[in-house]
Amino acid sequence: MSSYCDLSGFKFLTFGQKQEYQRAWQIFDNVQAFNSNVSTLRSAGQSNLTYFQFISNVEKTKFLQGRFLHIQAYPNSNWPFVEEN
Repeated sequence: MSSYCDLSGFKFLTFGQKQEYQRAWQIFDNVQAFNSNVSTLRSAGQSNLTYFQFISNVEKTKFLQGRFLHIQAYPNSNWPFVEEN
C-alpha cells in the first residue's frame, strides 16, 4: 500500500481539494490492496473471504476518483480493478 499521493499534475488546488484528493487516493490504494490480498488467499483455497464492500455510494465514488487520480498521475501504467475469483 502506497502512502505517497502524487498530485504534482494538479495545479492550484485549495487546501480542501488537496485533502479530498489525498483521501480518494488513499481509499483506492486501500481497497486495491485489500482485494488483492483476498484474491490471493481465495486462490490458495480460503473461499470464505469476501472482497471489499463499500459502505456508501460516497465511498465508492471516492474509490473511483482515486483510480482516476492514479491514471492522471501515471497514464502509462495499468490501473485495473482486482479481478475477483
